Amino acid sequence: MQPLNIVEIRNNDGEKEWKLIFNKGSAFIKNKNIVIDSAVASKMLDIVMLGYFPNVIPYEEIAKYWTDVNNFNGVGLSAMGQKIIEMIISELCRDPQNQARAFRHKLRDNPKTDKTKYKMINIRLLPKYNSFFSSLTSGDPRGNLISIIGRSRNGEGQRESPVEQAIL
Repeated sequence: MQPLNIVEIRNNDGEKEWKLIFNKGSAFIKNKNIVIDSAVASKMLDIVMLGYFPNVIPYEEIAKYWTDVNNFNGVGLSAMGQKIIEMIISELCRDPQNQARAFRHKLRDNPKTDKTKYKMINIRLLPKYNSFFSSLTSGDPRGNLISIIGRSRNGEGQRESPVEQAIL
């Protein structure tokens, strides 16, 4: 600890107490023993991909937070890696009222939206919000088939995936 000042005072019982005074930005705990382990970066990846990332961190800061975790743990990513992180986040963060809609679209339509009001979903749920084809080729085709039927009955349009366009 590096307090700006230490003041000795006496409490109501007459015992000595010390008041530590810090300025904004002062080091409270200075830790030089940071464990660097790629397993931490791997856990961060799991947290994001499984949709467990807390929405207390504003939407636009998620990529920086994830990149910082990677950098602190010796997992270097190129500029291309950063773009991939941003693309993953832009797809996994959904509008909590309508998870079929990406949160970035909600922000585009209403820039005053609270940037912590997103719902991060599990990556396995993403295909059901995209194209019918990607739903059928995903890890849970049975569950996504039910989703496709529901979307068809509700008259929701079919969006082609880039893979479909390349195949057809």
